[in-house]
Amino acid sequence: MYARTQFTAADEQPVLDIPDIPSWSENYCFDGYDPQADVGCWLHLGRWPRNPVIWREQVLLYLPDGQHYVVRGFGNHPVLDGAGGALLRITCVEPGKSWRIRFTGPARRLTLDALMRAPDSHLSDGPFQPLDMDLLFEATRPAWDFGDAAKDEDWCTFHYEQHGRLSGTISYIDGDDAARTVAMNGNAYRDHSRGPRDLAGFGGFYWLHGQFPGGRAFSLVQSFKHVDGVRTPGISRAVMFDGDRMVEASFDAAPVLIGRDRPPERFAITISSELGEMALQARILRTIPQSADRYMDQFDGVATPDTGVHYCFEEPTEFVWNGLVGHGHTERAERTVADR
Repeated sequence: MYARTQFTAADEQPVLDIPDIPSWSENYCFDGYDPQADVGCWLHLGRWPRNPVIWREQVLLYLPDGQHYVVRGFGNHPVLDGAGGALLRITCVEPGKSWRIRFTGPARRLTLDALMRAPDSHLSDGPFQPLDMDLLFEATRPAWDFGDAAKDEDWCTFHYEQHGRLSGTISYIDGDDAARTVAMNGNAYRDHSRGPRDLAGFGGFYWLHGQFPGGRAFSLVQSFKHVDGVRTPGISRAVMFDGDRMVEASFDAAPVLIGRDRPPERFAITISSELGEMALQARILRTIPQSADRYMDQFDGVATPDTGVHYCFEEPTEFVWNGLVGHGHTERAERTVADR
């Protein structure tokens, strides 16, 4: 795993020839949050493992006054220098540095209470409201390239991720049925992965990242597998940044989920490297739960064993370290079966 600074269009953009590999997929993910405007997003565009010619799109929005917009769909919209589903389009402006994200179309306005309910099925119903989003991701640090560290994972074999900023506008209809446009400019993150994605053996996944004023940042990932009814470790890696410098790091323990209820608002985690110790106090700012089946077809709610393989919480997070306040994201997912 190393700091990656050189990118080509072939690295960043979708592959031209899809490998003949069962459950092969390619995925792009972006998250970002502006604490001043109380607006942010978690976006995912990935090839459908059942038919990788089709792209599956997901847009989860955190909007002011506790509102949430959710979009899920399938499509294959050609995009020059990028990828597109039905309505979500992402374009590489400059490899390794910037991406543009556009969405125009219907979205569902939901409350957190509605999102926390156990889903009856994979289907997501209206009512729908118009949504328009135009965002620009700009990198702030080199990418963290996993190299062959993920070669034994069941969610990818090629993966890199990168800190940045997301800025732009989101136009929507608020709870009073009034048209609103909000601007966001906040810390953000992105990743790009390729490889087979079949989560039949999923055991758990924890993904945290954050940035601080002055140039410090961190990223960590910890996964678990479910093998013959036993929970076993998967990948467990972390890095720390000081400006453009990236070093390997370790951490004490990920904030694991202990049930299907909404996670506690606060947790602590300590990350250590040659740059020193980072004792982080974390506070969850917003929450959107979602669930998925073995092929990562995701749907609203917190799944039970009869509706999905795992449930997940996407949460913009405030991190405090040595008196500095930073922001990032906490993603936590667990297997739904009881013998996890």
